[in-house]
Order: sequence, then structure tokens, then C-alpha cells
Amino acid sequence: MHRISLKSLQIHGIFLKVGPSNGVLYWKAGSCLTNAQSQEKLGYKVELKGPGSLTRDGFFALTGCTSPSGLDPGCGPSGPSITYTHINIEVWTDVYRGSWDEIQMKYPNMAPKNLGNLGYYGATGLYVPSAVQERAYEAEGSNLDFYRDYNVTWQNPSRYFTSPGDVNVSELLPCTDSALMLHEAGVPKGNLEQQAYLMLCLSNLVTKRCKKCTRSARSISLAASIECLLQVMANYLNITGDTAGVVLGAAGITGKCFQEYFWLAPACRHQASSCFVWLTGGNGWGMYEVLVKATTYSMPLATAVASSFANYGKLATVYDMMLYWWVPDPTFLRPWLLKLD
Repeated sequence: MHRISLKSLQIHGIFLKVGPSNGVLYWKAGSCLTNAQSQEKLGYKVELKGPGSLTRDGFFALTGCTSPSGLDPGCGPSGPSITYTHINIEVWTDVYRGSWDEIQMKYPNMAPKNLGNLGYYGATGLYVPSAVQERAYEAEGSNLDFYRDYNVTWQNPSRYFTSPGDVNVSELLPCTDSALMLHEAGVPKGNLEQQAYLMLCLSNLVTKRCKKCTRSARSISLAASIECLLQVMANYLNITGDTAGVVLGAAGITGKCFQEYFWLAPACRHQASSCFVWLTGGNGWGMYEVLVKATTYSMPLATAVASSFANYGKLATVYDMMLYWWVPDPTFLRPWLLKLD
């Protein structure tokens, strides 16, 4: 293992979600703070590297692989012998446990070390604006903080949200470019290996149905993740039996688009105006988890994907929507959001 001079330190700032990184500050803040402290307090010469698109990219950069963001990260047949990246700020270790374990096993001399927690943990989930929750509670005592609060058999949660027809669709990604189109014969725009780590096949709900996935998402490999991902709409159909929510074509099973920009849950499919909008970014972060939950819990939900990260942040301030979000992150500090349990 070749060791770099003590005064040469490089930091791999890593954007932790799939999608464009323009305007996203939280990884930059951590990298810049570490940069300042390392130079001013410790006397290191620091160079910021990256950014990558995923935590996985940072793992391979630390290992010394030459193409850390690629499907083939460029580690070489015998593994790297030198690395020019030494610190990675903010990583989502649970989601990428498979990559971490694979690197530790294949490249033990160069594998990165986990130096501990920075003082907070990251989490993803579904969120609703607190103002929406307050209106629902004042009107009928509905909390809207649990999935079953959205069951149309007992409640009408859509009245407190924006309906699909009121959204400016020019700021949304067409369904044909979204994760709904993933199937065994082809993929939409975007990076397949990046999507493979973030979709529902990493959930125990689907790993039990996916031939190539293990019961534990922690031990999933990249190749298995991709193959599992390509079966996701078929998995959705197997789990829910919702034939009206998919398209059965010669090329494979894809999600069904409604009004070009939405997928409508069975609870409101008969009338789109009775749906409320769930918004996400990328090409459909968290999409498949929501499809299954909306169908299982009879939630009158329409999925929508913002066409850019800027629109992802903007639309939530214009409309009353349920959101896919992660913390810690400053994007939606205003309006304040409530996480569903």
C-alpha cells in the first residue's frame, strides 16, 4: 500500500441522492467545513474531489478506483495500490452495505475505514406539510401522520391536498422518462446502477419476491440489485394483483401512465381529481415503495416526478403535496414537514 505525504489530503464531497447536484448544499457544507479545519487547524494541503452521485462512489474513490461513479469502478484486476482520495463526508451506510462489504472483501489493503458517526443519522420517508396536517386535524380530527389515515374507505384526505389537475405539468418528468418504465428489456433516462440501490428491491417487501435478491438487503450485490430492479413492476403486480396499474407488453411489464405525467393508485383511478399528489425527484426516488403502500392501504394517491432538482424544491412551496424527502437536508426546512410513521 503506497502512502501519501501527510500534508497531502483530498476530500471526496459526495452528493447522496440520485439526480443533479446543482443547488444541493448539505454535502458541500460538510466538505467545506472539513476542508477549512484540515487546512487551518491541522496544516494539511487539501483538494476537494468529486462530487459523485452516490455513497457507493465515495467508497470506490477512497479505495483508489479510477472510475468510482461507473458500473465498472475501475479498480483493476488486482485492485488499486494507491489512492488520492482520503476522506468521504456523509455516507448512507445501510443502503450501501453490500458495496461496503464487497470492497472490504476484495481489497482489504485499500478498503476504507469507518471512523464513526458525525453526530446525526440520515433517514428517508414520506412527508406532508404541517399546514396540511393542521387543517385536517382542525376539520375532522385526522392526524395524517400514519398510512392508514389515508384510507379512502374511512377518510377523504385528498380534500386537503393539491389534485393532479392543478399542477403545472411543464415542471414534471413525463411518465415515459420515469422509473415506471423500468422493465427487463430497457430502462428510461438515467443511470441504471444508481437507481438499483435506491428502488424498492432493497426493501424486504420485494426481496422476498425477487429471484436474485437475498432476504437481507444488506448483502445485495450491484449485479443482483440491477436484475432485481428490472423486475420491479412485475414484483408490484405479483404483490398487489393490480393489472390496471401496469402495462403488459412484449418487452416487459411497465407502470401505466395516466394523463402523461402521473401514476394513479386504484383508490382514485376512476377519477383523477379525487387523487392527491405525491412528489419525488430523480427519475422516481422511492417510487415503488409508494406504489405498493398506496395500493395496499387504499391511498388516493397520484405519483409525480419533478423534472429537475430545482423544480423538486420549488413545487413543494407552491402546492400542497405529500413528498419523498430525506433528512438531514435543508431543501424543505420551509415549509416545515411532518414525517409519516
